[in-house]
Amino acid sequence: MKKYISACILSLLMISCATTEFFNIEIQKPAQYPLPLDIKNVVIVDNTITQPADIGHKNIIGNSEESISVSSDSVSTVLIESLAQFLEEEKFFDKVTSLKSPLRQTGSFLHELQIDSSTVQQIAQTEEADGIISLDKLIMQSEKKAAPLGDGLTQEKMKLYIEARFRIYSAKGLLISPSILYQDTLQWENTKYRDLKITDFNPELEEIPYPRKKVLYQGAIYIGSEMVKMFTPYWENQTRWYYTNGSTNMRQAAAKASGNRWDDAASVWENLFDKETKPIKKAKLASNIAVANEMQDNIESAFEWSLQAVDLYNSVDLKNKSENDAMNEIRDKEYSKELARRVKDMELLRK
Repeated sequence: MKKYISACILSLLMISCATTEFFNIEIQKPAQYPLPLDIKNVVIVDNTITQPADIGHKNIIGNSEESISVSSDSVSTVLIESLAQFLEEEKFFDKVTSLKSPLRQTGSFLHELQIDSSTVQQIAQTEEADGIISLDKLIMQSEKKAAPLGDGLTQEKMKLYIEARFRIYSAKGLLISPSILYQDTLQWENTKYRDLKITDFNPELEEIPYPRKKVLYQGAIYIGSEMVKMFTPYWENQTRWYYTNGSTNMRQAAAKASGNRWDDAASVWENLFDKETKPIKKAKLASNIAVANEMQDNIESAFEWSLQAVDLYNSVDLKNKSENDAMNEIRDKEYSKELARRVKDMELLRK
């Protein structure tokens, strides 16, 4: 009886030691709109009409709403200069420049207008560029809302709604991309006690109340940083995990993984996988092996192991899965989908 109780206690301890170790990695993603490989020198131009100051901006205090005037002068210039700077920092192109003077002087800020072929050719020749990225439309709408919280406290929220459109041309004046739409909403918050600020909208700001034009500048810089992903490969943070428990082999494998010895960890997990008979445990081991392969840049092999994990989860009836098993299954199936994307992305990156 004592032996049985001891065995039960040991079993409970082993279960209680079952954990999931999470860690972050950076993966490279291909450009969403990759430019042809013969485009080495790029120039960015402003083909927008400035948004009128009296359109798109308001303050809301309680139930009261007030339209305000905010100048958009030079905001498009900030955007294209920011995009040029961010692209230059990526070192993907040999040279990136921007033209400060807008190409259009008349028309509605709501309407896009393609650049005619002869103008594109002239710009390419003057700037010695192989490709032209054109900002064709820029609309920003801002809203500042103040709500009293009581006891002298006021919460302020600033929202910025962004819409921008771009096109890409070859040096011959040919359109080589569809119209690229970028839309986003940025939000900042601030809490004040009477006239004293407690928290700031953004630590980079120098003053409150938040200057509205600075909001537009902040949005323009943000667009520039995000549009880099459209034209060049970029790095993205993602979360990965591996399963472990209190057994000697699993602890050894976890130690090897935490020490970045993924090949050794995979060997341990593969040996355990071959011996394991329970589908859920086997699925976790397959998932671990997939992660180990991904960390060694064996993406295709990682994907194949993740598919084994998915098949093993699918082989178990839902009624026989614990809540934790179901959560792990959802997470590992999403991981398999991400690896499928990575297989495609790797091919694009190689090209």
